Amino acid sequence: ATNLIDGSYAKTLGYYGVNDGGKALYKITENQPQNFYEELENGLYAELIYDNEVNIKQFGAKGDGETIDSNSLLFACETNKTIIIPSGNYIIDTSITVNKLDLKGLENSKLIINNTINVSNLSINNLEITGSAAILFNLNGNNCSINAQNCYCHSNLSNYCFYSYPNENVYSNFEASDEVMNLVD
Repeated sequence: ATNLIDGSYAKTLGYYGVNDGGKALYKITENQPQNFYEELENGLYAELIYDNEVNIKQFGAKGDGETIDSNSLLFACETNKTIIIPSGNYIIDTSITVNKLDLKGLENSKLIINNTINVSNLSINNLEITGSAAILFNLNGNNCSINAQNCYCHSNLSNYCFYSYPNENVYSNFEASDEVMNLVD
């Protein structure tokens, strides 16, 4: 759009196309934002505006099972908000280290983790996790919290999905393959 000026707002109906799940509100600014943004052709920036939750598709994830969605998850993690994972298969192949990760899957959503995610406090709800790598919790052994509800975790190789030094864990309707369950708790 040619009418975007500093201080205005733009609402999109999708990230790549209309109704692709990436709809968002952006604030237009001439100064490069600290938070997630898109650089516009006119030299301005569109800063993503978010509340308590963000959708991984607002950061460019496709969830098509072919595209690598690691950067989208990383950008979403930087918000420190609950990350909505819509229906789809999201491939994570880059190592990610964060203090807190709060994932909320929608119907038929799956993370395919092919590199390590290091996290101290994890909450996952209604999400399938698979892949050839691991989610590692709290490598220093302090203040670890895992809250896994309505999830299924399995490994398609001999590796694992969960390894922790927990002080506090909550599992509800949590299913995992045998090699994973041996490492949980």
